[in-house]
Amino acid sequence: FSFLYEKFFAHSSMRRAVISCICLAVILSLVMLSRQSCNQWKDGVTVWSYAISQHKNFGLAYFNRADSYYQLGKIEQSLSDYNRAIELGPNYYEIYFHRGLVYQRMRQYDKAISDFSAVIRLKPDHYKAFNFRGVAYAFSGNMNKAIIDYSRAIAINPDQADAYHNRGFVYYNAGQIERACNDLTRACRLGTCNYLGLLKSR
Repeated sequence: FSFLYEKFFAHSSMRRAVISCICLAVILSLVMLSRQSCNQWKDGVTVWSYAISQHKNFGLAYFNRADSYYQLGKIEQSLSDYNRAIELGPNYYEIYFHRGLVYQRMRQYDKAISDFSAVIRLKPDHYKAFNFRGVAYAFSGNMNKAIIDYSRAIAINPDQADAYHNRGFVYYNAGQIERACNDLTRACRLGTCNYLGLLKSR
């Protein structure tokens, strides 16, 4: 061994060259492993499916995979995972909120209202739950309850445009033009101007 050392490593330039080669080999190995991982875990569904395969009762993994399915437009798979996540974590309000969005997208408004109500029971200051429950009430034809929920959302967070926008649209359809104008103007100032032009053209 001493002979090899004297022959190959005695000079500092040789040592630097060998160390550089070793470092390069390590870096290349890490790059290869990273690429293999990226190919294996190409999206959120794949990542969280692997987590579930390792831990069958990992509620957060079901929740995250459900969200990934939802983003991909796979609504039935998303709903199934949200159901499982609720079984494993029945007091986690965000699961009910996201499942409510799924039901709303499926036009199952009664179920959406039930889930948004569960969110409000668990977290009474969740203004988005009030806003989206208002949307579900509006689509169900219950405009009075929709207005009440939009107003509650605004009371909790006066700086959110959506609730003003949604309440203004309900007022507009009810012929309450002055109230509609006030809400839609406020919504526009906060960044949402979808129906203000329609109102001004009337």
